Amino acid sequence: MITTREEPHFNRNHKLAVIPIFGVGGVGKTVVAKKIYNNESVNEHFTLKAWVYVSECCDDKKILRDIILSFGDRLSSYTPMNLEYLGRMLKMTIKNERFLLILDNLRDMTELKWNDLKSLLCFGEVGSVVVVTTQSRIIANTIRTLPVVTLECLDTKSFWELFEYFAFGGLKLGDLKDQPPLSPSKHDDLKKIGKQIADKLHGLPLAGEFIGTLLSKRLEREFWEDIRRSNWWNIEGARKNILPSIGVGYNYLDPDLKQCFVFCSIFPKLYVFQRKRLVQMWIAQGFIQPSKEETYLLDKGEKRIEDIGEKRFDELVDRSFFQPTLRDGEYLMHDLVRDLAIAVSSNEFCFVKSHDKHLPSLARHLGIDCDNLEVEWKCKDSARLRTMILFGNWTKCSAESIGNIFAKYNRLRVLDVSYIELKTNEPINVASQLSHLRFVDLSFTGIKSIPDEFCALCHLEVLDVRGCKFEKLPERMNRLISLRHFYASSDTISLISGIGKLTKLQELEEFCIEDSERPVINKGHKISELMHMNELRGHLVLSNLKAVPSKEEAVKSQLDKKIYLKSLTLINDYEEMPGTKVNMEVLDALKPARSLETLEVYGCRWKSFPDWVFSPHHGFNNLKDISVKSYWLRNLPAFGELPFLELLCFDSLPLIEKVGGEFYGRSDVVFPSLKELKFRVMDSWTHWSNGEARKMIFPRLKKLHLEFCKLKELPTDSSISSVVELKLHNCYDLRNIGEVLQGMPSLSHLIITQAHVEFLSIYSTPLNSLEVMHLEGIKKLCLVEGLKSLINLRKLVIKYFNEILESYEVEQENDQISQEENEEQCLQFLTYLHLCHNCGSTQSLPRVGRLSSLRTLLIEWSPAAEYTTGEESWFIQLTSLEKLEFRCCILKCLPSTLWLLTSLKKLHIDDCPQMLSLPENGLPKNLAELYIDECPYLIDRCQPTEGDDWHKISHIPFVRLDGNTYL
Repeated sequence: MITTREEPHFNRNHKLAVIPIFGVGGVGKTVVAKKIYNNESVNEHFTLKAWVYVSECCDDKKILRDIILSFGDRLSSYTPMNLEYLGRMLKMTIKNERFLLILDNLRDMTELKWNDLKSLLCFGEVGSVVVVTTQSRIIANTIRTLPVVTLECLDTKSFWELFEYFAFGGLKLGDLKDQPPLSPSKHDDLKKIGKQIADKLHGLPLAGEFIGTLLSKRLEREFWEDIRRSNWWNIEGARKNILPSIGVGYNYLDPDLKQCFVFCSIFPKLYVFQRKRLVQMWIAQGFIQPSKEETYLLDKGEKRIEDIGEKRFDELVDRSFFQPTLRDGEYLMHDLVRDLAIAVSSNEFCFVKSHDKHLPSLARHLGIDCDNLEVEWKCKDSARLRTMILFGNWTKCSAESIGNIFAKYNRLRVLDVSYIELKTNEPINVASQLSHLRFVDLSFTGIKSIPDEFCALCHLEVLDVRGCKFEKLPERMNRLISLRHFYASSDTISLISGIGKLTKLQELEEFCIEDSERPVINKGHKISELMHMNELRGHLVLSNLKAVPSKEEAVKSQLDKKIYLKSLTLINDYEEMPGTKVNMEVLDALKPARSLETLEVYGCRWKSFPDWVFSPHHGFNNLKDISVKSYWLRNLPAFGELPFLELLCFDSLPLIEKVGGEFYGRSDVVFPSLKELKFRVMDSWTHWSNGEARKMIFPRLKKLHLEFCKLKELPTDSSISSVVELKLHNCYDLRNIGEVLQGMPSLSHLIITQAHVEFLSIYSTPLNSLEVMHLEGIKKLCLVEGLKSLINLRKLVIKYFNEILESYEVEQENDQISQEENEEQCLQFLTYLHLCHNCGSTQSLPRVGRLSSLRTLLIEWSPAAEYTTGEESWFIQLTSLEKLEFRCCILKCLPSTLWLLTSLKKLHIDDCPQMLSLPENGLPKNLAELYIDECPYLIDRCQPTEGDDWHKISHIPFVRLDGNTYL
């Protein structure tokens, strides 16, 4: 419920705050939005964040889908994409969450559509914010609930500072990256020319970045003069937009880069490009022309055409034609940059808008907005068309209609109908006519079968059928001999008969081994079909290994010839069945290439580890990460001899009883490169020794994690002295934690949870590097030498304790002076403190001294009904405190000194049923938010107008009482 208690300020009665950022293209709206999105103090206010780029063909369903995905919720490949379902999903995602949503470049939004979207977003928690960037003042004024933020062009001085930064590489004079030293006279000369160029850019930051970046490539007078004299500055309207500045950059692209750039004009504005996908389209059209040197590397097998294409893409990124988004591998083309692509594209590259009635007659590459499309599907020369990409929601579409339409364009190389929902289960049958296809994307169309004729596409290189569920595939799928990239679920991949003939395939989500005894239940492939698939790269998963019948069959996989594989996962299920144990000979035969970097072994029933991992002759010099999960492994082999291993994880090894010399091997320097070591669910592991003396153990170890382990003692020598992060979870048998901590001078993060320990004594003096300390389940904690040595502590969490004691080995003569000195010295950088008492605790506030930097304080299960005079005085010195929370306490009243905390912005009182009233002096004047839940007496007194304590909180802008919000 939302209730306004006074005359609101500007739109203060809105549950959802909408802040439009308005400005012309290139002025920096997205940059400002990113600053908001990434701001640390802003992030503390929200529990969910999302960023959505609103493209030109972004229909209602796509906007909802993108918002849900950006909030972090995963939509199944088979999720129905109708508005009703997506609306329910969005409500569930944001319910009771305070969120920040950025809608970038909103350009086409009616008031009716906006109200529909806004009604869904209002299911979030009060205090949620939507930031919208737009070039339309009408949209900004329609959607706003707060004043519009208007961005203007930069003034001359500010713009020159930005331009100079990009033009000279952002580095100091004489230290320019990839450039010869620049003399002061040459710098001054270029500076004069640069100022004349900067005057042509009208203070637009995007233009400054674009031209400045171009100039930085060649710090030569002649090059800079050519740009200053470019004819692009003379085109009509040059004084009103930045098209000339982008056009200048276009002139200096190589011919193949120009073609790749212009191809992007067939995509809608603010389309999110996936780097690999766009490069695959370029390759399909033959736009990537290797140089002589690149051709030589291709012939030797040291480069792929994809590598060269991605290099071309990166050149466009480096020249600011593409801008990286917040997600890896995804990029945007600013709509003004796209305007240039359209301007130079002639008639061959066209984007057909939904209101167009005819296809361009001379087009070779088409992008089509299918929303409400009524176009006449014919052109004068259909044989010219090479690319057709459909966007939006084509409501009148069916497999039959698509087949009839595309059959006319028999020279197509790229066909993309992804996310176009088909109305029937009939397959798209166009293969007999479209024999030149190189790239086909049918993802998320809902098709359930592929026709046999499809297998005749002998030139097909890329096929995407993600989000489509098949019961079977054509028997002749293995005739797609040119296929390099096949994107599908592991279930779909398992349906391909004779997959081994697809020798050019470069990635597989999972290769499931066929069980000859249960072929109906277990679909998959014989492991021997991997024999000639030597182009596989990246990550390969081999599952159902119990079905491999013999060593000889395993050898046929020839994993050692898969030189491009970087990661290998070996999986077997845990099902108890007679005769299903994987033979060790089979495992030894599955030897990968030396280039392997990551090895994961899950569920396999091996009593030892494969010999090839440790063989000096095999030389796994690139192996950096190993993860093992096996119920049957009895001994840990000599992982310590792997020279480049950086991450080692063990999970669910119930038969391991000890870790000792066999784990380290015979080298003098053990685990020379290891940075992270993790043990989890080791039910029988009780003993860890370092065995015989060695020169060095774990010299680079930084993180040590133990979870659910029965280990009794950690090593007490110097072997783990370099650790900076120690995590112990549910390791309640450990007896020497305090002793071990004395030997960790570099420790910055100490996290002990569910310890179930009666008493722990920690010497704080050696822990002067500690920044985060989280202790949970230690009933009696003794800090020897107190807290004064923890000079760098930023975050302290102590939960489920009865008592925190301090002891000093050297007694001071004057105890009072000693106490004052301790309070002045200790925890001066602490910003976060969480104290959660145990049942039966008698200590309300431990002696933590002065906390002048503390910003967040959470007190939970406090045993005191009220604070003493000394404790109330302690609250006064929290001069930086911004957030204070009392949870599950028996307090009858809050500290009377709270009103003096002028920096306090947020106060939470949760489940304190005995609290009777607020302090007589009230609450701080600057308090912005007050939350009170499950405190019946207090809530009754705080009711608007009639409540006895209402006058104490009426000045607070945001008040929530048991879920009811008052503004």
